[in-house]
Amino acid sequence: MITLLVLLAVALMVTLFLRNRLLARFKENGHDYLKNAAKAAGIAAWLFVLLMVITISYNSFYSVDSGNVGVEKLFGKVLDERVPEGLNAVNPFVSVVEMTLRTQSYTMSAVSTEGQVPGNDAIDIITSDGLTVQVELSVLFRLNSSAASWVFKSFGPDYVSQIVRPAIRSSVRDIFSKYNSQDLYSAKREEATIKAQQHLQDAIDLLTKRSGYNLQAIMVENVLTRDIKLPDAVKLAIENKITAQQQAEQMEYVIQKEQKEAERKRVEAQGIRDFQLTVSQGISPQLLQWKGIEATTELSKSTNAKIVIIGSGKDGLPIIFDSKQ
Repeated sequence: MITLLVLLAVALMVTLFLRNRLLARFKENGHDYLKNAAKAAGIAAWLFVLLMVITISYNSFYSVDSGNVGVEKLFGKVLDERVPEGLNAVNPFVSVVEMTLRTQSYTMSAVSTEGQVPGNDAIDIITSDGLTVQVELSVLFRLNSSAASWVFKSFGPDYVSQIVRPAIRSSVRDIFSKYNSQDLYSAKREEATIKAQQHLQDAIDLLTKRSGYNLQAIMVENVLTRDIKLPDAVKLAIENKITAQQQAEQMEYVIQKEQKEAERKRVEAQGIRDFQLTVSQGISPQLLQWKGIEATTELSKSTNAKIVIIGSGKDGLPIIFDSKQ
């Protein structure tokens, strides 16, 4: 549209200039000059019309890049219509502002070159045990296509600093301040991050709703906690405490293991004792003598040469020697 307006202004200036020149020449040369000037003016008029047609045709089409959506502005007023990606026919008098629909990342870091805001942009939080920690994180979000015109009209192209950034700081402080420093440093860090993501989505939805938009304008896809920085003394104390807890758990495991091993040996010994008691109660001298007689009978049937001494063994059982020895 700006190109069209510039061409109209140039055409108007040229027309006024030619009009003044024609009037001056007419006064000098009379009607003959007027005829020639009229022909020239006619040609110029046709060229001007052709130029206008080409310009209007050119401004009647707009190509939106892939992953973007176009927001139309007519003489400064934002229209509700959206221009999808690709080539589109548009009003030649409107200007189109593109807004990305791709996933964006907003980082708040203590390192000056990593975040969107230069310098230390980490979030200072007072934990439930009264300590101050610094939280570095990245938030992944994207703009909903249906809300592009409303967001641009309400907050402008820099809606991230108007909506996303304040909501991040508020949500992270509200959630992380409910945990103590040790939990944030170790066991419950992931839990706090998940709750912060949900709280952030709720905060953005509430902000846009209060501004007049009842649907979800911005979708929070993920919150990534990059680092949680504690004072060095506190960090060392927590690490020592965690180490001591791990050692105590290891010792408890060893004790339980030894107790189970002792129980196993006790059961094994009890089984052996019960077996021996059963065997001893079932064996009598008469049984032993009878088994000895059976063995002697079986041995006498053998073809090998033997020497048998009758009645010389314990309890009168025979003693048998191999004659080959």
